[in-house]
Amino acid sequence: MESVLFKGLRNQRHLPLSVFRHIAALPHPHYKHAMSIAAMPLNDPDGRLFPHLRRIIPELKLLFSEVYLSVSLQTRKRQSEHIAWLKSEPFFKVLYYEEEFTAGDDFLTLYETTARTAPPEEIIHLCYLDRIAFALQTNYRQQFIVDISSLGLELVPVIFERSPAAWETHPRNYYELEMMVTDAGKWLFGRSLDYAWCHIALTADMLLEIIPTITRRDMAHVAEYILPIRDQVHTKAVDWLAWEDPFIYEEDPARLKAEREQSLRETHKRLAYVVCNFSTKLVVVGSRQYGKRIFRFWSSTRASVESIRLKKYNIVVSTEQVEVPVCDKGDATGFLINR
Repeated sequence: MESVLFKGLRNQRHLPLSVFRHIAALPHPHYKHAMSIAAMPLNDPDGRLFPHLRRIIPELKLLFSEVYLSVSLQTRKRQSEHIAWLKSEPFFKVLYYEEEFTAGDDFLTLYETTARTAPPEEIIHLCYLDRIAFALQTNYRQQFIVDISSLGLELVPVIFERSPAAWETHPRNYYELEMMVTDAGKWLFGRSLDYAWCHIALTADMLLEIIPTITRRDMAHVAEYILPIRDQVHTKAVDWLAWEDPFIYEEDPARLKAEREQSLRETHKRLAYVVCNFSTKLVVVGSRQYGKRIFRFWSSTRASVESIRLKKYNIVVSTEQVEVPVCDKGDATGFLINR
C-alpha cells in the first residue's frame, strides 16, 4: 500500500469523499482470520520513538495484520532516514501530512482512514507507540501479548484501563486530575470509565459510526470516542499501562515522577485538558439526561476546577495561573468558570 498525503483538512469535520476514493483504490489483504489492526499517531521529530519501532516490529507483525501510522510534517522533514525505512516496510500503512495538524485532526484522519480501508468486523486498536514500545520491551511483554492476541469480537468495544498498580507508577497529579473526568462521567452516566484512555479496541464499523460525532480538535476529543459506546463498552484493567515516560526518556522513574509531581506546567497542562473535557459532551450529553441536576454538580465541583490542591505534594493550582483552552461558544464550562 502506497503512502497517502493529506493537506487542507484542518477545518473538515471528517475526510472528504475524494480522499476515500483514492484510499479505496489502494490494495489491502483479504483476511482469512480476524487478526487485528493497530492505528497509532507518530509525532516524533526528535527521532526518540523510531528506534523503539524498529526493535518491536517482529512482535507487531505477530500481533497485528498491519499497522497504520500518521506521520506529522515535522517528523517527515527531520527524520528522513527513518521515513525511508518506513517506506520500505509494506507492513506499515503510512499517512504523511503536508501541513501541521491539531491532535484532533491527526487522530480523526488516521482513525477514519484505517476504519474505511479495513473490513467492517476487523478489530482496530487505537493506541500510542510509546505505550506499545514500553509494554513490549519490559516485564509486561507477556501479559500484553496475551491480552492483545486473545481479544475476540465478543469482547469489543473495550477500554484497556490503567490498573491500580499501573496508576501507582504515574505522577500523583496525573491521577488526581484525570480522575476528575472519570468521576464526572460516573456521576452523569453511572459508569466509571477512563475517558482519557491510552488504548481502546473496537471494530471498523463501530469506529465509523462514532467518527461523525467527533467535534473537538484538541486533546479533549479522546473522550468523544467513548461517549457513544459508554453503555456497552467493556473494560479491562491492565498493569502494562504503567507509566512509560521513564523508559522512553531513559530517566530514573522515582526522580522523574517527583519532578512531574512538582511541575506546575505539567499540572496546568492536565488541568486544561480536564476543563476541556468538562466543557465537551460530558456536560452536553449529561445535561440532556439530567437537566438542572448538572448545574448542581457543577456547583459542587467548581471549587475543584478553580482551585485544586494535590494532597501530599502541596501543589495549588488556580484558573488564574492556567491557560485554559478556548472552548466552544455557549459551552457550560466557560459559563460556570467565568460567571
